[in-house]
Order: sequence, then structure tokens, then C-alpha cells
Amino acid sequence: MITQLPDDFRFGGPEMQLCTLAIRIAALAERFGFTLIHYDDDGLGLAASMFVRLESGRALFLTEHAHAVEHLGSKGPVVEVDARDIAEIDVEPFVDEVVEAFQLSREDVDWIAPIDKARALDWIRHWADYFAKRDRAGNGEPPS
Repeated sequence: MITQLPDDFRFGGPEMQLCTLAIRIAALAERFGFTLIHYDDDGLGLAASMFVRLESGRALFLTEHAHAVEHLGSKGPVVEVDARDIAEIDVEPFVDEVVEAFQLSREDVDWIAPIDKARALDWIRHWADYFAKRDRAGNGEPPS
């Protein structure tokens, strides 16, 4: 079962793109009775998004930009996830979990991120180092 998360949900770890879907976000939201967040994404134009949780407990953030669909050949939303989840189960099984949860087929996946567990772990370490340095600086500013 897939459930919608609150609009103010945030991942506990760094975000990574997992895949893009070839099904429009509005169709997915309608199919499951979810509500979309509509907004003007700074510099990227109009966007629609939603946070959802898979039965496994893993969270997804789906975002579709109108400009990308209308002018860049995008077919549907980008699916972003917590990099720690990719590090745990790897990309392909995670994509399979997303496809199954949304009752789609692999043909409904337009692109899959060319990353693996090792790359996700590197990104997590980089992210953790960044925040550790920022916190040691004590001012909440990014480290120089």
C-alpha cells in the first residue's frame, strides 16, 4: 500500500534522483486519491509534487515541471529518494518497488539513475561531512 505524506515532509538523509516515470504526476495522484502541491519552482517554472511512502516505509518525492514536459520531452515526474535507501537496497530493486507500488510496468519508467550502492554511500559521507563542518563552525553557514 502506498500512502501520501504531509507536504512538509523532509528526508532524513541526502536526496538522490532514482528514476523518472513516463506517467504524468496528475494521473498518479488521481489514481491513488493524492493531492498535488502546485508551485512556481524558482527558475524552473510551474511544478507539481507529492511526497509518498511505500509499504516498506521508504519515502519518495515526485516532481514534474511543466516546462520540462512541454519543451524538453519529459514524460512524467522525477522520483527522488533518500540516498540511504539506495545504499541499503540498490537502484534496480528500489525502482522495482516503486513500479509495483504505483501499479506500473518497467515500460512506464523513462530513465533510471546510473548509480549504485557505492555511489550512494559516497554521497551520504560527503553530505554528513558537509553538515559536520557546518555545525563545527557554529554559525549554521556553509563551510568555506
